[in-house]
Amino acid sequence: MFRGKPTKNRKVAVFGKRYYWGSEVTYPIDSLPKSFREWCAANKYTGHNSILVNVYTDAADNIGWHMDDTRELAHGEVVSVSFAAHTQDREKTLATMEFRWPNKSIPGTKTIKKEHLKHGTVVRFDAVKHKKKQCEHRVAKSPLPRVNVTMRRLSSA
Repeated sequence: MFRGKPTKNRKVAVFGKRYYWGSEVTYPIDSLPKSFREWCAANKYTGHNSILVNVYTDAADNIGWHMDDTRELAHGEVVSVSFAAHTQDREKTLATMEFRWPNKSIPGTKTIKKEHLKHGTVVRFDAVKHKKKQCEHRVAKSPLPRVNVTMRRLSSA
């Protein structure tokens, strides 16, 4: 489920503090594999207390246009990392993440920026700034199986 609507076949797990959904799939953050926690530390992806893992297994799996809910964020940074599910796909484009926001110079239109996701691609953005800018994002489809890990720091309240 995403915002009360069924998603496609993607599988989801939350580690640490659950974001605004996921109580049925939430696990302690220390249950993440030690090798992944070490990779995060080595790459300076630290301080996040909510880690969402999505497994996209077929081209129908997706996440539609949305803006992150910023009410529970301790700060706006969102870090999204994609990994190929199969080693033979590591050099291929796994999916495309798109960002869109109102184009101020041409009213009624939107500017779109695309990020091609390969194995190890990291996309960082500030959800608070995106909300102010009315910037939405999506991954329309994942033509190749992939795992996405999205890290956030949620407030303690």
